Amino acid sequence: MNPALANTALAPISNAKAILLTTYKRDGTPVATPVSVAFDGEQARLAARALGHRHRILQAILVPTAHRMMGYRTLHYELIPG
Repeated sequence: MNPALANTALAPISNAKAILLTTYKRDGTPVATPVSVAFDGEQARLAARALGHRHRILQAILVPTAHRMMGYRTLHYELIPG
């Protein structure tokens, strides 16, 4: 377990490589999306580096290349335990 997360609300997912994030459409329909996770700082560049380190081929090479080719913008979100 990540020592910095040991006593936080994020402790249960600190060793996970991916989680299932459920968001909701305007009509209330749930939409489940697999999301890669990594823990290392708050800035987007640090997040990208942490994901690339944890998921070397997928997040360091394949996803950034595919996003560039398709004109997508990669987004990183900070989770703050509430």
